[in-house]
Amino acid sequence: KYRTAKPAMLSLHRPGFGEVHLLIMGMTGAGKTYGAYRLFADEFTWAETYTIYVDTVKGAQSLGPIAKGIRWAMRTEAEALALMKALQDRVIPGRAQYLGKRKLKAWQPGCGLVRLRIHVEEGAGLFLGNKAFTRVMERARSVGVQVTLSGQRFSYTAIDVSARSQFGAVLCFGVSDSDDAKF
Repeated sequence: KYRTAKPAMLSLHRPGFGEVHLLIMGMTGAGKTYGAYRLFADEFTWAETYTIYVDTVKGAQSLGPIAKGIRWAMRTEAEALALMKALQDRVIPGRAQYLGKRKLKAWQPGCGLVRLRIHVEEGAGLFLGNKAFTRVMERARSVGVQVTLSGQRFSYTAIDVSARSQFGAVLCFGVSDSDDAKF
């Protein structure tokens, strides 16, 4: 809840707009993974979502209680980088073509494609300098592809500024000082 006692809402799909990319950040032990579990609990009730989970650091340790709901888990950097390349080169253009033929400006439930969610745990630095990742972030939203990236601090040394600017929502689970809070 907000300080005003109103329910806090985090919409990762906006009708007519498309997907909203989410950045989850916070210092070690702040609860980022458990915060993501709450999002998965909601998402697993959706009929038209396919979830890919990427964790090249902790793998099965962080996957834990959500393993049964995940459609595909990736544990190596090579897999993660190949995923971004495939999304850039084949998946996003194919989905855009499909939606365009149906005169849809953005993915919507019931359009014939599932919503594709990619959650990257411990993602700081994983895609730094990776042009395919930046292109995916710029192009994925309207075709029903949503990216969540979790990590401790997303400065320019951890993620390209162009990619970071594509995140429309941020969850911050605690920082060590006021400078990090301002960031």
